[in-house]
Formats: sequence, C-alpha cells, structure tokens
Amino acid sequence: MDKEEIKGLIPGDAPTDSYLDAVIPLILEWVEDYCNDDFLIDNPDYDEDDPDSDEEIKSYPGGVKLFVVEAIKMQARGIGMQSESLGDYSVSYQQTTTDYPVSMRKMLTPYRKMGW
Repeated sequence: MDKEEIKGLIPGDAPTDSYLDAVIPLILEWVEDYCNDDFLIDNPDYDEDDPDSDEEIKSYPGGVKLFVVEAIKMQARGIGMQSESLGDYSVSYQQTTTDYPVSMRKMLTPYRKMGW
C-alpha cells in the first residue's frame, strides 16, 4: 500500500507526503498487531534466481485500506482534542493514538486471526 493509493481515497485535501510517509507504516503496524496477521501472500513474480525477488509480498485487503484512511483522517483532526466549536457546529473527540473507535475497528473484524 503506497501513499498515492491512500491519497486517492482521502476526499478533499490530503495530508502532506512527509506526514503520510511517517504515519502509514505506523498505522499498518498497529493493524498487523491488532489483526494478528502480517498480510503476506505468495509473490506471483517471484524468481528464485533473482536475489532481489521476494518470495512473499504484503497485500492489504480493501477493509484494511479503508481503516488506514479513516485512521489518517482521525489523526489529522487532532489526537486528544476534547472539543471544537465553530458557530453552531460543535464536535468532541476523546481518542489517543491507538484508541480507535469501535466503529472503525469493526472494519478489521473479518481480517483478525486467533493468536496462540
């Protein structure tokens, strides 16, 4: 999953490239730990004679990609922000960096594996 793919899924102004370069790997690491899955699949282009060819590659399903987009949007709003008001509009947040809402974590339910 690369930042261009993520930027295409974020409506409006996407965060900066440097922000995405920093945050995408962190969110994916959290997702892999939460799902107990490294999302590795066999590389169809694997060439055992090529030392630079990987036998397995990472492949993230659509639900994981959507979770990453929502996590980026949530973090861009401001982690730990208690409330924000603009005229009659008011919104409150109470998240930490890894306290994703249940509604977001449900996106990952189909991809979770049992840990032994």
